[in-house]
Order: sequence, then C-alpha cells, then structure tokens
Amino acid sequence: MRIGVKTGPWGWSFAELERSWEAAEEVGFNILACFDHVTAGPKEAASWDAPALLAAMAARTSRITLAARVLNVCLRHVFLLAGQLAVVQALSGGRLDVGLGAGSFGLARHDHIALTIPFPGIGDRMARLDAACRVLPALWGGERVTDQSLGLSGASLGPIGVASPRLVVGGASERAVAIAARYCEGLNLSTANPDEVTDARRLAERFCFDLGRPAPIAVEAQLWVRDLWPDARSHLQAFEASGAEAVILVLDEQRGANEVRRLADRVL
Repeated sequence: MRIGVKTGPWGWSFAELERSWEAAEEVGFNILACFDHVTAGPKEAASWDAPALLAAMAARTSRITLAARVLNVCLRHVFLLAGQLAVVQALSGGRLDVGLGAGSFGLARHDHIALTIPFPGIGDRMARLDAACRVLPALWGGERVTDQSLGLSGASLGPIGVASPRLVVGGASERAVAIAARYCEGLNLSTANPDEVTDARRLAERFCFDLGRPAPIAVEAQLWVRDLWPDARSHLQAFEASGAEAVILVLDEQRGANEVRRLADRVL
C-alpha cells in the first residue's frame, strides 16, 4: 500500500510548501498531494492555485508521484485545465496523478461565490464530472473534441506527445463510483473508516464487471492526520487489509518540513 502526504488547503507560506515537498520525497512518501481551493475561504488565509502549484511541485521534486486531490471540474474550463495539467505531466516526466471531483457544498462553493461562477445542483455537477473524465484523455491524446456541455467545439491540444495522467474520481456516492469505473484508474474516498474502503471496492468491482473491465479500479483513502492517532500503524494496517491501494494523510495546522518528517517517523 502506498502512503502519501497532502499539504493543507490554507495558511501555508510558499517557502513552507517548498520545504515540505522536498522533505516528503526525501523521507520516502510515495505520493505528494495538494488541495484545490483558490480563494482564502472561511479561514481567510493564504491559498494557492492547484494547477500552478502542481507545476511548482514538479520543479522541486524528481521521483515522488504528484497528485491533485481533487480538482473541482466545475470551477475551470475543462480545455484550459487539460492544457495546464499537460504542462505538469511533461515537466514532471509523467509523474502526475489527477483527481477530479464535482465540488463539495461545504467548501467548493466558497470559490464559486467569490468568483461569481454558478454552483449548480449536485446532479448537474456530477454530469460535468462524468463529461470531464470522458473528455480529458481525448484532449491529452491530441483528439479534436466537441462537447456542448463543456463548451468545446472542435477543440484540440494538438499532438503534444504527453502520456495521459492517471485519473482518479473523488467521491463515495454510487454515481461517483460508477464514473470512476467507466473512465478512470482509481477512486478516492475521504474517510477514516477502513470499512468504507471495503464497501466502495466491492461496489467498484461490480461496476467494472458489468462494464467488462478486465481488472477493478484502485480504491484509496485520504484522512486528516489528526484522525490517525493514537495508533497510526494499526490504523494503516486496517486500511491495507481493507484493500486500499493508497492512503493519503492530510496535514493542516501541522505545517512545514519538520511535521512531514515527524509524520514519516510514525507511519513509514
């Protein structure tokens, strides 16, 4: 089972982020992840744009998998997002792992309100997630894409020669699992409960079987570091027993490279 670390959404200085990325690779984490919240949000603290941040992560590391967990597909035009992520994939030498989500009511809507971008109902957001997961690999493959729902009319990135990043859907609903099974390589759950991974993995296996996919998708969990204690190793062992392919540990108030190293001492 791979273990990753995710720097918090708000309040980190860029210098703290850079040192933390370098430390994560140095101590042996498998995945380095970031959030996608572009405004100061409810905490009124520093925030960083995820696609640009991923490019900076690529420039400061050389081996570790880079992950967005997860990008809100309702916040950006999908063609511009495809182009931004293609740059990160090229810059990182193919280390990018793209998580996509429909945007949560609790946090994502703050970005939409601040930018006066409509925040549609969950049905429309899930439809956009479905379309984005279908279209992004085609754009990365140099195809010319028309999709009225996404505002695309013969759009193409051209033959950029970049392999498609791995795609992961963030979400626990049956529809999210179905989208992941149809288009993607993985499913990301925000949970501290290994049993939820087991349940999602079984549901994903059923969808994959119905679709004729030869192998099921990977299921991973992400949880706040504070939810890992007091017995971190036993908690991680339970996730591994549940069939989790990866666990991503989220830092928030615990900021900086020293916190990354302390976490590594407890879990690696």
